[in-house]
Amino acid sequence: LILVVTKKKAIPVWRKGVDNFLPGEFNVVQLDTGSVAKNMKLAAEAVKDTSKPLILVTNYQSVWRDPFKAWLLKQSIDMLALDESHMIKAPGGKSSMFFKALRKKVASVVALTATFFGDKPIDVYGQMRTIDPAVYGTSFAKFKDQYCYIGGYTGREILGYKNQDEMMARIAPYIFQVDKSVLNLIPVRHKTYYCQLDEKLMKYYRTF
Repeated sequence: LILVVTKKKAIPVWRKGVDNFLPGEFNVVQLDTGSVAKNMKLAAEAVKDTSKPLILVTNYQSVWRDPFKAWLLKQSIDMLALDESHMIKAPGGKSSMFFKALRKKVASVVALTATFFGDKPIDVYGQMRTIDPAVYGTSFAKFKDQYCYIGGYTGREILGYKNQDEMMARIAPYIFQVDKSVLNLIPVRHKTYYCQLDEKLMKYYRTF
């Protein structure tokens, strides 16, 4: 069982991708009915078909809600693919906490994102806790003690960061970075189009 979690609008994109690059090799089920209960029922029916490996594609808004949540936590998952993994960067968020629990049921995790670090270095923690809990552990408090300067209001604000070389060294083996050089894009071309508005539209245009 492979579980893909992405943004809702990208669910059909994943199905199309599998159909294009791995035609006929997987049973791909889109869980985008709009109802969490219906999605769970679709998933439960899909796992009964063992003729092909199964890929369930769902979204971040559904995956942590019951009854789907409870059902997933009972499954054995061979791979979890987190598309736009920065969606779980908040360590205390419901989505991130769900994946912390689900990680125990998952054999391996792949995360894809263009904003792994987001606005600040601390954003890596929630993601790495799911990718591999052994890297930084499962205690956010210990992570902050090791890599953040804490103070400010009530003594809980993150004022800065420390031991960044060590923090980066720990995750370096997990990162495969691709830049825009891999894209085969045509050169940018600029073209100007001119049009004439009719008199009625010109009246509004002059008024604005």
